[in-house]
Amino acid sequence: MIRSALAPLAERDVRHLFLGQTTSTFGNAFANVALAFAVLQTTGSIANVGLALAAMRVPLLAFTLLGGVVGDRLQRRAVLLTADIARFVSQGAAALLLLTDNARLWELLALFACHGLAQAFFSPTMVGLISEVTPPRHLQQTNALFAFSQSAAGATGMLVGGALVSIAGPGYAFGIDALSFLVSAVALATLQLHAVPARIAGATTLLRDLRAGWDAFRTDDGYGSEPSTSPCSTRSPSPDSLRSGRSWRLVTSAAGTPGASSAHCLRAGWLEGRSPRAASAPAAHCLLRSVW
Repeated sequence: MIRSALAPLAERDVRHLFLGQTTSTFGNAFANVALAFAVLQTTGSIANVGLALAAMRVPLLAFTLLGGVVGDRLQRRAVLLTADIARFVSQGAAALLLLTDNARLWELLALFACHGLAQAFFSPTMVGLISEVTPPRHLQQTNALFAFSQSAAGATGMLVGGALVSIAGPGYAFGIDALSFLVSAVALATLQLHAVPARIAGATTLLRDLRAGWDAFRTDDGYGSEPSTSPCSTRSPSPDSLRSGRSWRLVTSAAGTPGASSAHCLRAGWLEGRSPRAASAPAAHCLLRSVW
C-alpha cells in the first residue's frame, strides 16, 4: 500500500513539484504563526493583528477567481514562478524589517497584502499544473500524496514555527518562509513540462470566465457534495454526479488545508474530463470556498 501511494514520486516532475510544495507549505506555516507576534512586537496592539490578517485575507478572497482564470490562459509555470518570487520578496522584506527593528505597521500591512495577492494566483494555478505533470494513471495517488504532505507540513510547520518564534522572534520565521518560496521557485524552474492542448476551442473571454466563476461561487448552481470529506480520500465521485457537474462543491464539507482542498478540486476536475488547460478556474472556485 505504501509503495502504491508513493508511486507518483517515481516521476521526475512530480517529485520535484512535491518537494518544492512541501517545503514552501512547511515554511509558510512559520509565517502564519509569526504574523500575530510580528504585529504585536511592532505596535503592541491586538487590534492591529486583525488589520494584518485582513490585509492578507482580503486580496486572497478578491483575486482567487481571477488567479484561476489567469492560470488557465497563461503559461502556468510563469504564473507560479512570478507568485513565488513575489512571496519571497514580500516575506524576505518583512523578515529584514523585523530583524532590524525598523518595521512599521503600514509596511507590514503592505507586505502581507502582497503575499495574499500572490497566493491568490498561486493556489488555483498550482492545481492545474499538477494535472500537467502527473500521468493519468497516477493522478489519484498524487492527489492524496499532495493533500497529506501539505496538511502534515502545515501542521508540523506551525509547531516548529511556534517554537522558533518563542526562542528567536518572528523575524527569523519570516526569513525561513521567504527561503521556502525560493526552494519552490527552483523546483518549478527544473520541471520538464510538455506542451498541453489548447484550453477549449473558441475560448471565452476573461470577463465571461470571471462572471461564470462568481456565479458558481455565489449560487453553487450545479455543485454538490463530495462523497468523502477526508482530505486524503481517493474515492471518486459517481459518473452520474460527474456528468451533472455536482462534484465541485468540495470544500464546504472538508476540514483540510488549502493544499488538501486543492487536491480534491484537481481530482474532481480531471475525472470530469476537463482539459489540464482548464483546471485552474474551477479550482479557484473551490479554494475561494475554503477561505470564505
